[in-house]
Amino acid sequence: MGIGSKKDLLYVSFFLLRRSGAEPVLEYLKSENTGPFSTAELTFAERLNVITGGNGLGKSFLLDVIWWALTDTWPCRLNGNLNRGFAARPGKGKSATISFSLNDFFAKSACSASFDDKTRAWTGLGERVQEAGIVVYAMEDGSFAVFHGIGRLADSNPREKPQAYVFTQRDILDGPGNAPCDGLVRDLVRWQEKNREAFAAFKELMRRLSPEGREPLVPCDLAADRFGHALLTISMGYGEPVPFCLASQAVRRVLSFAYLLVWSIEEYKRQCRGDQSPAVTILYDYVEAHMHPVWQRSLVPSLVFALQELAGHTQYFFTTLSPIVLGSLEDIFAVGNNARDAWFDIDLIERSVRIDRCDFMKQGCFGNWLTSEAFDLPTDFSLSKEKLFEELGSRVRDPGLTRNEALQLEQRMLATLSEVDPLWIRRRMFLRSKGW
Repeated sequence: MGIGSKKDLLYVSFFLLRRSGAEPVLEYLKSENTGPFSTAELTFAERLNVITGGNGLGKSFLLDVIWWALTDTWPCRLNGNLNRGFAARPGKGKSATISFSLNDFFAKSACSASFDDKTRAWTGLGERVQEAGIVVYAMEDGSFAVFHGIGRLADSNPREKPQAYVFTQRDILDGPGNAPCDGLVRDLVRWQEKNREAFAAFKELMRRLSPEGREPLVPCDLAADRFGHALLTISMGYGEPVPFCLASQAVRRVLSFAYLLVWSIEEYKRQCRGDQSPAVTILYDYVEAHMHPVWQRSLVPSLVFALQELAGHTQYFFTTLSPIVLGSLEDIFAVGNNARDAWFDIDLIERSVRIDRCDFMKQGCFGNWLTSEAFDLPTDFSLSKEKLFEELGSRVRDPGLTRNEALQLEQRMLATLSEVDPLWIRRRMFLRSKGW
């Protein structure tokens, strides 16, 4: 049988890469005149990609664009109940383009699209073969988007559309009507009875992701509400198990993420009829949302180590506003000659939003991250203490400072500083130098 078209060559290339075990990663992305960015040009790392920046500067928007680049769809198009994940729009009166490339370590595939004002859609991608793999997007509001490139596997029709779904918090429990899953409650029951391997993988993942120093967050036996409906309960390490619907937002988010990830991997293995672990891409918006600092400190490293065993090659895209999350990466962030990770920071500079790749340098403690490029604070103090320090710095250098004025400053220090603040020692030394 001959190969007569460019399309056929693409499909043959895909099948060869599929059999070779090549694991694609998103390597490059360029966005022009979309969202808050006039131009955003990024070369991503093959493993961790961490994004910081102020509120409203485009962190979540950037994850939406990355999702689109990987899946060729926007989250809001998949579920009308979603109030975010809308398609990117160009700036007023400007043309917009998005370009990106995937690298499977054997070859690159480059794509580019432009926004068509008439159809109000992104066009120009043409025929592109979706790489087999999984994308899980944890959105900040507790919703999730999941993509399966299963439709492109070698034992199926390569022209079949890959599968993408968006789960609201209610969909996670009951299962959305358009996804081949039964929801968290029924799937966990089925796994426990008929798929012990999947249930064991879920429990192990939850054990790894649970807060440090606490009992693992594991599902307990089902309970019934007053209407006879099954309720999933969770052991919280105290008293009676807590119904999933009454658990904290942080617990529900992590447990939902673990369930959808394990379900995606199991569905992949079922449809490709094999045990090969799929390539996985994780998009996690505001990874610290609703979490106690103890959990913030352990979640990302725990997730990276857990997925080394559960999945194939995994590429991560995290957004965060937490110095604790950044500090937690110091032990795992690969820099230098073996750099597999990258940190990007978004800033507002002269009324223009700019994103740059920054050098990741260990800060030693979480407080030092506050004064790093990630957050740009002048100090790690409260606002009143910071202003007091500024005034003290200028007054002690004033040769005309009187003793009464120094006593007035002392009253402000008493109202602002703790009794053990090191500044009291410096105050005594200053007063002695003045003979007071």
